[in-house]
Amino acid sequence: MKTRITTKEMTMATVSAIAIGSSAMAGTVFNTTTNDLGSNQYQLVSTFTLNFDLSTAYVDSDLNGTVDSSFATGYSNDYDGFYVDPENYILDFSGDTYYLGNQLTTSGTVDWSLNYASAPGDASSTYSTILFGTMTGNILTIRDGVEWPVSGGGAGAGNRWGYALGDFDSFTWDSANGTLAANVVPGPFGMLAFAGFGMARRRRNR
Repeated sequence: MKTRITTKEMTMATVSAIAIGSSAMAGTVFNTTTNDLGSNQYQLVSTFTLNFDLSTAYVDSDLNGTVDSSFATGYSNDYDGFYVDPENYILDFSGDTYYLGNQLTTSGTVDWSLNYASAPGDASSTYSTILFGTMTGNILTIRDGVEWPVSGGGAGAGNRWGYALGDFDSFTWDSANGTLAANVVPGPFGMLAFAGFGMARRRRNR
């Protein structure tokens, strides 16, 4: 069973809704070509799936890109989020990060970011950064291994909640061919998936 939720956020209500469903999971599936937009910015082409550990929510209480605290959600499951609008996501090497249309203080402290843009392929409409981190060679490492939902993950004003990625924490960027691929490492959640346990999938769109 696949469940797609057409919102830009994963709220605790969403977590509650999907936690009662179950299906075998594929885990993260992320291997895409890109369109070169210029200015070291690249539009994603292929749909992708990210696997999350839903047991803990991580809190960025001052929107500076650092995990300040965490809390147990009450769910032990992980979850596959299927992204159906890759054209709205831009890999950006400018060092800028955003949340709800505002540039964050993490700007200038990161090597790369994966941003959601309100208008496909238009970096000037960047709305929120979902992943960011450092770059060593062609490896893009995700800070804290956490994905930050576009609209805050159910947090109130002035802070946001994120969720740990379940089976990878870095990408390989092939600049010559313009491809971006997650470096997926099978782990305990992957073993559960093979055993037939898992979560319904969902999708975050605008």
